[in-house]
Amino acid sequence: MKRQSLKKVLPAFVFLLAIVASFAFTPAPNDVSGDVYIQRALPTNCELQTMSLPYGCSINNWGAQCTTFESGVTRDLYSRAWGLLCMDPYRLPL
Repeated sequence: MKRQSLKKVLPAFVFLLAIVASFAFTPAPNDVSGDVYIQRALPTNCELQTMSLPYGCSINNWGAQCTTFESGVTRDLYSRAWGLLCMDPYRLPL
């Protein structure tokens, strides 16, 4: 009897698990391209900036990292944040 009930419940459980997993892997709202983030307190404080990206900066380039100069401090630019960490640095073309 127990085995028969497991045969009926298991496909439904797998189906529900697939639905939950599909929501778990949707992009976060801060993964929008064109956003600019900087690290304030290395390496655990990434903040969204209201600035335009400097000309030529892209996450697909391999050159030097794009930076901004703010209050006497040079800060690196990133394309997105994951939690409190900055990810995907913007870079200049080679």
